[in-house]
Amino acid sequence: MSPLAWADKVLLSKEFKYKGYGLHFDTNNNGQPDLEEYYSLSDVLLGKEFDNNEDGKPEKSIDYFKIRNVIIYTLDTNNDESTDEIIFELGDRAYHVIDQNNDNSYDEFRIYSDPKGRNTLIYSEDIAFPKDNDGTIYFVIDFLKYAEEKAHQNMDAALRRFYKKELEHWNVVTLAKYRELETLFQEAKRTKKWELLLDKTREYLSYPSNTFIPITIELKTHEEMGGALGRTGYASILQFCPEDFTTLQDWLSTADHELMHFVQGYRAFLMMKTNLVMTWNEFLELKKIILLTTTMEQAEEILKNLSEDKKRAYLALNYILTEQNYKLLCEMEAYFSTAWRFETYFTEFNEEELEQFSGTQYIEALAHLTLWSNMNGKCAEFFSHALHDIVELLQSMKRNSPEEFEDLTRVVNQEAERLKQLYHIKTPSEAQPK
Repeated sequence: MSPLAWADKVLLSKEFKYKGYGLHFDTNNNGQPDLEEYYSLSDVLLGKEFDNNEDGKPEKSIDYFKIRNVIIYTLDTNNDESTDEIIFELGDRAYHVIDQNNDNSYDEFRIYSDPKGRNTLIYSEDIAFPKDNDGTIYFVIDFLKYAEEKAHQNMDAALRRFYKKELEHWNVVTLAKYRELETLFQEAKRTKKWELLLDKTREYLSYPSNTFIPITIELKTHEEMGGALGRTGYASILQFCPEDFTTLQDWLSTADHELMHFVQGYRAFLMMKTNLVMTWNEFLELKKIILLTTTMEQAEEILKNLSEDKKRAYLALNYILTEQNYKLLCEMEAYFSTAWRFETYFTEFNEEELEQFSGTQYIEALAHLTLWSNMNGKCAEFFSHALHDIVELLQSMKRNSPEEFEDLTRVVNQEAERLKQLYHIKTPSEAQPK
């Protein structure tokens, strides 16, 4: 399996997936957490995990897929760490796919529907459908297309119409927000006014609103962007060239990547706020001053005019913003985040295109991680959980698929070397005088 194919199947930590915070609950008051809830920074519920037998491995998870108008339930009913049933709820429908005999394929497909809920079984069929892509939104699309084609081959016109209608229903519900975004996207390209599209993108991707993290858009030329699709400035400015976005997919993936950087900036603000009295506007102003300071003399002059509290804040934030290790981890997290959410950007299931996109994001993330590691980098607390999960995954791959691991390592090291030249980075050994 190529690195790209492997990367598409990697599972990453919840830290990348939810971009917010988690709450732990002990619902039976026995001292052991058995329920976790995950929220965006703007307090939108994004997912739940239930660990009823308290073995540290959830038997049920719920993901609220806002941009698709879908809620996905994943169940392991016999605690064998393998999915037995997935439920996709949307509109007045609930699609169930069930593995009755743990043979790594689904054996039964059911549709429930009811004007007041999704509790009435309206259709059931025995199937033999592999579990490929079963954790993604594309699974139902893939299955309904497969079922329609099979009915066509069996010359069952009525069943083919039934599956075609269900696919149309699925598309109407799950693509409604995309159609709205596509209209806003075309309007933004025509009028050069992108604020409304950005606001809706933030809402549908479950990012904080402009009230929570204010962002100002600055439009640039392709030459001014220097090949970058998006760029953040001073923790409150989003820069991009409108002509570089040919499709809504390009916009969504770039916006998601850059919005992750705004979240990282907000986390730095929260980290500093626990020790210093500081408003968001003061944080932005301090960050702007640091980024505009280019010499030691300028920095010393600034420090003379600051109170002791502000001086400590300046020194702490200056370390965060100018430390190369921190920048590498920020890019790593943003790339992993977009790799995680590849199904958010693509409305159609195209395995080759999806694999190429997600694989590229993973390799960029791992290349940044490799550079960080080569620099003996230290890790901010909010990156530690994610790094632990990545290391475990890579070690597992090295044990179970040594050839694939070697292949992936080669590609990642090549990209890390390219980035090293691009960022003008020297490792500690290279920086030492000879």
